[in-house]
Amino acid sequence: MILGERTKKVLPAEVYMEADMGTALKISFLFLLLSLLSLEATADTDGGCIPGSPNCGSPTPTPFPTPSPSASPLPSPSPSVTPLPTPIVCAEGNCCPPGYTPRPVDAGVLLLEPTHARAFVLKDRAKFESTAPVWINSTHERAAICEEHAEGSAPELHVSGTYREKNQCHFTGKVSTGDAPQEDPLRFLPAPNMSDSPVLSQSRVLIRNKTLTLHPGIYRSDIKIEGKSFVTLEPGIYSIDGRLEVEDESELRGQDVLLFFTTKTKRKVVDFHSKKPISLSAARSGLYAGIVMFQKREERARLRMGGCGGDIKILGMIYAPKAKLKVRGDAKAAVASQFIGRKLKVKDSARATFNYDPTLAPIGCYK
Repeated sequence: MILGERTKKVLPAEVYMEADMGTALKISFLFLLLSLLSLEATADTDGGCIPGSPNCGSPTPTPFPTPSPSASPLPSPSPSVTPLPTPIVCAEGNCCPPGYTPRPVDAGVLLLEPTHARAFVLKDRAKFESTAPVWINSTHERAAICEEHAEGSAPELHVSGTYREKNQCHFTGKVSTGDAPQEDPLRFLPAPNMSDSPVLSQSRVLIRNKTLTLHPGIYRSDIKIEGKSFVTLEPGIYSIDGRLEVEDESELRGQDVLLFFTTKTKRKVVDFHSKKPISLSAARSGLYAGIVMFQKREERARLRMGGCGGDIKILGMIYAPKAKLKVRGDAKAAVASQFIGRKLKVKDSARATFNYDPTLAPIGCYK
């Protein structure tokens, strides 16, 4: 300032405007250095570092934040998403999934019809006997009927609906009604896989007045045995996409066999009405141990036995969950060891005996 001159008042903004360029750069650099030192101190306090600073090693990934207890959980899968089923591994007839107990099927007869009337019928002087309990799932008020001089017996008769007797019919054994329906204990047992089996017939097989041996494999039509024939079935599985009929004075025998019926017809798939004996027995080992006949679960084709007086001896179970079994005429011998089906009717003086054998009973799955 020069003496004698008037003093000039300078505003703060004007100070910066009048400062030389070097001073401004120094001030800017100082502010930048202070800012960097402040950030580094903050990073050290937070446990992190500034990339490129002397205290920073290799970059550490930032972890995902842990949700607070109040945070909303992840949305559940849509109800339309079906979980994959638990694989079922079968061994020696045991195909039970986790949570089920495998044990021999203990019913002589199990009828799976859920609601219709007359699921179990004895009439016309017929005689029925089971050496093991009988279960009838139908909840109808006429689920089980005994009429017209028929007779029946079993250790226990369990009916989900109502049991009725009329016209001098009598049933011997403990009868209980209103019982809970029973599930099919063999529902997890897969149908036989015949993909590797030979196709032995593409058309109807007619055996008349012959002695013949048939072999396991696939038969894609009916098998009819008539006249005075004698037919033997070799041990194994027979897939029959048609009807098996034995009539006149023909005999049919087979040991360690399984007859697997795949036909979609609504007519009879089994028709035994010969004057001569018919004798079939199930294998005692393997996946289908204890089963003589296995009808595809979705098929309703009927089974009929009797009518001409020949003995019918079947050692093993008839398994036809959607089918009706009718025993009629002069059938005198045991129809089978066990029967699981939809309905059962015994009539016309027929005698149907189910001789339960616990050593031959298939393995079922129970809760």
